[in-house]
Amino acid sequence: MEQDFITRTPNGLFAEATVRDVSFIFHIEGKGDSLDVTKLPDYIFYDSVISKFLDDSYEIKIEGSKTQLKSVVDTLSALPERDSHIVFMDRDHDEFLNNSVIRNDFVYYTFGYSFENDFWTSAIMRQIFVSLFAGNPIVDVFIKDWKELEKKIAFIHKFNLLSKVNCRQVFSFRGLCGILFQYKEGKFIVDEECLDRYKSIWNGFNIRCTAKTKAVNKILNDGFYSHPGYLIQGHAYESYVLEAIHQLNSSCQIFEQNSKNFSVYKNIAFSHFRESPLNFMSPSLLSYYSSVFIEIKKV
Repeated sequence: MEQDFITRTPNGLFAEATVRDVSFIFHIEGKGDSLDVTKLPDYIFYDSVISKFLDDSYEIKIEGSKTQLKSVVDTLSALPERDSHIVFMDRDHDEFLNNSVIRNDFVYYTFGYSFENDFWTSAIMRQIFVSLFAGNPIVDVFIKDWKELEKKIAFIHKFNLLSKVNCRQVFSFRGLCGILFQYKEGKFIVDEECLDRYKSIWNGFNIRCTAKTKAVNKILNDGFYSHPGYLIQGHAYESYVLEAIHQLNSSCQIFEQNSKNFSVYKNIAFSHFRESPLNFMSPSLLSYYSSVFIEIKKV
């Protein structure tokens, strides 16, 4: 990440916006291999969104992990005036896992679990397909099939979350989290052995009727919290999307693809999103970020 010439002290942060000659400084999570922060997915997402909702000058600072970002929040909290500083943080499942949910008036959360959940909408998936094979009628059918798969995956992640509130874990967050699926004859089929394995692990915990399970499950069955974009962990969500896109793309090729190249799909997605982000945001997502920036403009 970039080296900051202004120290991470309250006085340094207080003067930062003036020194940089901007109206706002946005502090966000993010990490990656690129030395150019403007090429990091987190940066592209937030820069694209901010530029459409805010006319004022601003700068985005990549702060690293959520723990590091929380440290920045602690420092900012010591400022007598912090109107120029805004923090965007992944929502995660903090409210259910005894992690502190920050209520500061300069801290805002993603709509879904993380920015990946907010970014990978059906509209952005459709754009990738249009770019890959324009005019193919299978696209609309595929989006419908994807939404059905998304619900099934969200159901599995829901049980993992219910396990975690009881200090257990059905699976760890790596890649597809062991949830395997195939696109066959025009529909997605989730591997039965995978489902049986996770069902067995869940039953083995014997936590179906604990007070924590009942309380959290009641909330998760209601409105916002039941949405796949919240239930499915961010990096895993992106993995499922890219794997689904790849499988459809492979099924439409004349010649067999011997390797996966997810970077092609990501380049298409982020380049289009950067150009016109509002076109790819769902109505609920658009409404959420609109309300967030109304609040930010009040400072």
